[in-house]
Formats: sequence, structure tokens, C-alpha cells
Amino acid sequence: MTSTLLIVDDEAAVLRSLERLLCRAGYKVIAASGGAEALELLQQHQVQILLTDFRMPLMCGNELLKVVKQRHPQIVGLILSGYADFNAVVDTLNSGIAYKFLQKPWTDELLLSEIQHAETEFKRRTLPDLHTQLLISSQDALLELDDKGQVLRINAALAKLWLLDATNISPKHLSAFLPTLSAQQLQQFLSNQQNTLLCLDNQQHEIELSHRLVTGHRLLLKLERLEPLPQFSSDLSSLSNLLTHQQACQLIEQHIAVKSGLIAVAVLDIDNFNLINDTMGYHKTDLLINKVASLLQQQLKPHQHLAYLSGDKFAFIFTNCADEMALQLQITECLSIFDHPLLHDERQIKLNFNLGYAIAPEDSIIAEKLLKYANLACRTNRNNQHHFYMRFEQAILDSKQQQFEISNALYGDLENNGFSLNFQPKVSLRDGRIRQAEVLLRWNHPRLGSISPALFIPIAERDGQIIRIGLWVLEQSLRCLRSFYQQGLEIDWLSINISGRQLQDPAFSDQLQHLLAEYQIKPEQIELEVTETYLMEDIQLSNKVLSHLHQTGVRISMDDFGTGYSSLAYLTKLPIDEVKLDRSLLTELSSDIQSQGMVRNIIRMAHELGLEVTAEGIETIEQQQLLQAMGCDLIQGYFYSKPLNEQLFTDMLRQQPFAGENFYGN
Repeated sequence: MTSTLLIVDDEAAVLRSLERLLCRAGYKVIAASGGAEALELLQQHQVQILLTDFRMPLMCGNELLKVVKQRHPQIVGLILSGYADFNAVVDTLNSGIAYKFLQKPWTDELLLSEIQHAETEFKRRTLPDLHTQLLISSQDALLELDDKGQVLRINAALAKLWLLDATNISPKHLSAFLPTLSAQQLQQFLSNQQNTLLCLDNQQHEIELSHRLVTGHRLLLKLERLEPLPQFSSDLSSLSNLLTHQQACQLIEQHIAVKSGLIAVAVLDIDNFNLINDTMGYHKTDLLINKVASLLQQQLKPHQHLAYLSGDKFAFIFTNCADEMALQLQITECLSIFDHPLLHDERQIKLNFNLGYAIAPEDSIIAEKLLKYANLACRTNRNNQHHFYMRFEQAILDSKQQQFEISNALYGDLENNGFSLNFQPKVSLRDGRIRQAEVLLRWNHPRLGSISPALFIPIAERDGQIIRIGLWVLEQSLRCLRSFYQQGLEIDWLSINISGRQLQDPAFSDQLQHLLAEYQIKPEQIELEVTETYLMEDIQLSNKVLSHLHQTGVRISMDDFGTGYSSLAYLTKLPIDEVKLDRSLLTELSSDIQSQGMVRNIIRMAHELGLEVTAEGIETIEQQQLLQAMGCDLIQGYFYSKPLNEQLFTDMLRQQPFAGENFYGN
């Protein structure tokens, strides 16, 4: 985000000189000729850095910065004055009211360098707020630590897992919650931000810890529980030869040491186990686990072993397999007893299993890694067909690592992290003019390269980062729209995608109004695009939230119409101005009579409700001509243009290449 600077000086020539320099450097600059005017401007604008003269009439720079420190403590104050004033400024610097003293006359290079340092200081001051935002908004279980491992705060998701009160955490070291870890293991993890850590928590659940954000002396960690939540007291000690996790590792290592051929580890758990547990209750589910363990043991043959890991999770260890095909046959034989329903608690239960396996020495020669890889394959093998056994592949680990890296990268500074906006024109089918555009977020990370929104948006939603990213997109969109208008370009409005998480944020409406005022954009000059799926999840809540925004004058569009409920009856209950037909409705438009009839009727009925219709994903002249004949208002897609960066879109908006004689509809 471009920093906004407030410069304060009673000499107009100094203000003009500073403004020219800072604007050329890419900063947004606001100027004031005195302290009172500066304080008034701070009520109207979000300012990161204040650069003030020291000697001014009525209110000197020292007095101004004292007031700013009280009202806006995050703003970084700099004093720019003559060297003769330095002794008078010393107390201000020592008290922390001013960040630095800069001398007049200044050199441009040094001044810009000091302002960059001030930007870094502003980020340092505001990063604790990012911690708070993430703790509040993330769906993941998060905890905040100091650099010594003391737990400072946890969020609601973690409080639920650990049965704690998030608002009343007594100071404890992280080791109190992770008793199986040694002090050395914990310290190694905390000191290496690239590490993830597998261990048991104080409730004996297997968890994975990973770093999320490190700022100053504070760390934000993510905790992921690796198995379902039911709390069993399964006592399987009566089953002879049932291995524990530790015994399983020892057995695997023994066979690997003697190089006895192909050794395989297969981890399995019960499909839809949470549903079974919710239906039957803990006690009866506990008995079911015992029965499953007993039946699995009965199936074992020589060179086959069974270990109980946790919850509903077991592991087969095969120490004498000719090849992988023989291994799969052995797995099928072990599970064949569950081909028919199981009688339990006077009812027939059909059990299916998720299963993944890893093989030594190909996948690893370390027992813990083989179990980890098999478990990872098992977790990946959800909702697959019966008797499909997934082998661990490096691609599974790579995918998990990619998600982890994307998640971590999202915590960086957005603009310097490679985020940018593209604009895809929306062309009127009446005259071929570009009337609007959809704003699309792009991410070209300095290290990870180009990352698809289909990958990073769901991760940002999960982590709670979507609120910060969405606000950045909104502000940059308004900045661009202001620039278009200042250049005399004609565009009715910009369409901006809004996440359901943003709409649920109580601060969103006020933030939107503040940005509209700051960039002098009328509410009707932006359109918020919300997906049909989100709107239909809770029709009453959607109506309440959107009605409030609509009353301010902002336009509302239902995006991806046709992918979900597709009921035009619902449109009468929502304050929307436009429907966007999803590309899935239009793919076969040129060749399928039924698709044509359905799209024609949607357009007709939408118009009867007073709604505008946009078709997206249009790629052929046949689609364009059919939609024009059906009365569709606007289309966007590669037929006219791919998404463009700001400069290329500005050029296209100025040229209007599809209007007049060039319009394909003529």
C-alpha cells in the first residue's frame, strides 16, 4: 500500500518543494500550513508518516506531535528543521514523541531514505494489529508467543480444541501444553521459521505446529490437529500382538536394518468416522474401535503386523512383499472381512476405510517418516472409491509444502510481495463501448512466481488474510478509478469481487465509506460482486448486509449465477443490480438448443426484474452474436480482451477499439 504523508510547514515554498519531491517518489502527499490544519486533516485521511517543521506560529512541531502521539499513536513523526533547533528537539526525541530529526536544508536522497526507514517503523508499530486481526478472523487454531516460548494469546479455534477460555489465559510456557516435547526440540522449532513440528498435545492428540508470523519478539503459530476430535479411552491392551506407535517404529527399523526386501507401512482410518461417532456416542464408538481392532488382527498372516496409532487410526506393517501388486492384494485380504456389514449395537454398520501406504526403501528408510508419509497419503485419500489405496508420492508432500509456503507468503507486505490488479473490460452489446471492467487480483511472488487465485484465495479465506487483502484490493481499485477519471476517461463503474468473510466483517462498511470519501469516488461508481453460493447460504443475513451497502448507493452484482441454486425467485428478495451468467452456462451455447433456451429465459426474466445481465467467459463470435440477439447487456471474456494491467487497460479505455465500425455486433 502506498504510504500517505502529511507535511506541515508555515512556508509555502517549502511545502511545494517537499510535495514535488515526495509525489515523484510515488507517495501520496497531503499538505498543511500549521498544526491546527494538520490535526483537522488527520481526521479525514489515513496517514502513516507526519513530517513537520519545528518552529511554527500558534503551534510548534513539538506541540503538534504531542497531540498526534495521543490521538494517533501509530503515526511516525519526523521533524524537519534547521540545525539550530536540534537542542530544542532533543527532549522530543528522547520522549519518543518524534521518531527522528532531519536537518534543513535537506538532500533529496537522504530525505527519501529516512522516509523509507519511517515506513518500516510504521509497519513495526502496526504489525501487532495484524496479529490481533488474524487471531480474530482466522479459522485455523492460532497462538501467540513471546520469543521465550511464553503463551500470550490464543484464538477461539484453539480455545475450542484445548477447552480453554481465550479471554483468560494465565501465563504459561508452550511446553505446558506440549508435554511430550523436550526443551531442546521446542527451542529448535521456535528458532527455525521453516520448521514444522509433529507431536502430541496435552490431550494426547497428534498435532502439527507451524510458523505463521514473526514480528519483533512475538511469534504467531498455527496448530493443526491431525485426526478427528472424539475423546476415547479405548483400552486395547487385551489384544495380544497389537503394537503401539513406538513398537511399530522399532519393528520397521529392525527389518530395514537387515534389508529383508520390500517393507510397507499402510495407515488406515474409518471413513465418515465423525458421523459414526456423533450418531453412536463415545462409549459405543469406543466399543466399535475395539471390535475393528480385533477383526483386523484376526486377518493377519505371517509377516503382517497391526499397530494402533490413535482415535480410529491403525497401521499395517508388511515385512515380506514380493512387489507392490502383491502388497495391494495383501491389503485387500486384510480388509475383506469388512466387505459385508458389521453387526454392532444391534445394528448393521457398513464400514469403509481410507488407506494410504509408503514403501521402504523407496519412500524412506526412516520408520517415523514411513508412518508420516503413509498417514499423509491416507489423509489425502478422502472420498475415494472403495478398495482404492493411495501410495505416498512426493507430489503430495510438495502440494502440502506449497500450501504452507503460500500461506506464509500471504503474511508479507502486499504491494512489495508481488500483488497487482488487472482489469478485464466489460463491453456493451448496444454499441461496443467498454462501459465497465472487473478488477482481478494477480500475484507474482518474488520467490514463488505466479500463483493462481484458485490456489491462494481459499488459503487466504482459511487464514483470515482475505480481509486485509480485500481491503488492499478495494483501495487500489478506487485509486485506479480516480486516476481514470482524472485522465478524462469514461467508465461507468468498476466491479470488485468481495469475499463473504469481508461482508461479515463489522468494520467493512465504514472502511468502504472512508475510502470512497478519501478518493472522492461516488458510491454508484463501484459495484461489489458477491458469489451466488455465499448469498444463498443465509438469504436473510445476505439481505440484511447487502441492503445496508445498497442504501449507500453502492451497486451489487450476483457473480457466478447458474452454478448453484439458480432460482430467479430469490433475486426478488435481494438488493442486487446485476446478475453475471457463469461461463458453465455458456460453454455449449453455440451448439446446444437447450442452453440457448435457458439463457434466453434467464436474460428475459432478469430484465423484467430490472436487473442488468453480464455474460462472462465469452470466447467466440457465435457466442457474442447469440447473446446480443437475446438482449444480454454486457459481455466480458477473451473474445474482446484478456485481463490487462492498469496501463494497457487505460490505453484500451482511451482508444475504445470495439466501438463504432469495429463493433462485431453491427
